[in-house]
Amino acid sequence: MRPAAAVFAALVALAAAVAALRAVAGRARGRAGRRAAWRAGLGLEAAERACGFDGRLSGTCELAAAEVGRVRCVFPGGALDHLRNFQGTLHGGAAASILDIVTTLALVAGGHAPGVSADLKVSYALPVKAGSAFEVEARVLRVGRALAVVEGRVWASGPGGEVCSTPAAIATHTKVLPKTQQYLFALVWLLPPRLVEGLLRRYVWKDRAPGAGQLAKTVSGGFVSLPSSWGSKGEYWRTFAERVGTPGFKPVGFDAELHGLSACACEPAADGEESASCFRLPVAPELCNAFGMLHGGAIFAAIDCAATACLAASGAPAGPTVNCAVHYLSPAPAGSVVYIATHVQKLGKTLHFVTVSLYKAGNRSSRRKLLARGDVIKAAAP
Repeated sequence: MRPAAAVFAALVALAAAVAALRAVAGRARGRAGRRAAWRAGLGLEAAERACGFDGRLSGTCELAAAEVGRVRCVFPGGALDHLRNFQGTLHGGAAASILDIVTTLALVAGGHAPGVSADLKVSYALPVKAGSAFEVEARVLRVGRALAVVEGRVWASGPGGEVCSTPAAIATHTKVLPKTQQYLFALVWLLPPRLVEGLLRRYVWKDRAPGAGQLAKTVSGGFVSLPSSWGSKGEYWRTFAERVGTPGFKPVGFDAELHGLSACACEPAADGEESASCFRLPVAPELCNAFGMLHGGAIFAAIDCAATACLAASGAPAGPTVNCAVHYLSPAPAGSVVYIATHVQKLGKTLHFVTVSLYKAGNRSSRRKLLARGDVIKAAAP
């Protein structure tokens, strides 16, 4: 064989080998994508069928796209009555709770364990108007031996249904991955999908309704149309700080989802700092996650509400939330009682700063254990 023919034959063989490798890689990516979509769909169904906090938030969520370490969910109904705030837009606590769920789905889609929240930071840029659909996208930034970092974004829809170019909210979610969870879910993801689905539907979900039915059963309160002026908002939050939990006061929208929240007398703090407003929250089953602990989204929503009520009680009505960072320190099981203390750090011309601490009452002593702490930045009311 001539040298030129030999070179040509070698090139043809190399091209054929490259094409074969690409085909194998494409089939592998396709299988990985299908497995990621199945894992994300399974996680969303678990959230929809949950009897706790997840079931009331994910009932109208639709999984639009999923790949390894990345998911996109659509809420075609927009900010429903139980997800709205006083002014009829998506509640900051509801947005954070939804971001908590979707970022966990991104972890699950990547073949990891759902983990436990360690830190959740949310920055709010734009409001999501009532009735307009919105999308939530999450992607895994890094997964280590014990920690995972996930980014989530909320995208509002414009008047014509198009997605806005600027995200309405951006979140960074840090999760702890316990070894027991990692081993358990590594085994689950190796099992055939039909076997996993059959076991869950037969033994775990047999008495639980799907998301929409569960949503209708558990939603309480409802959205009440109130004036959106800053004066009426300040009056609502001043009354909230003093009378929430009493028969004569009914919280609005997503505020009503914190079942059992009531105002209480403030006790002297260990550091001697005086609290502006204090609240008491019994950990009911509808506020818990799948592990029977107080849901991280419920903690975030309680911190957001307490900070706004604290500012109103201090005589400085606040505007929308600009940023909220919550650090989770210990869990609170169902049946326990959580106490919320608020402290105004600074009242500025444009921004207000509030620190909110959650304590869990001890079973064997009167000493309270720090459960979570949040740093809230609110815009000053115009």
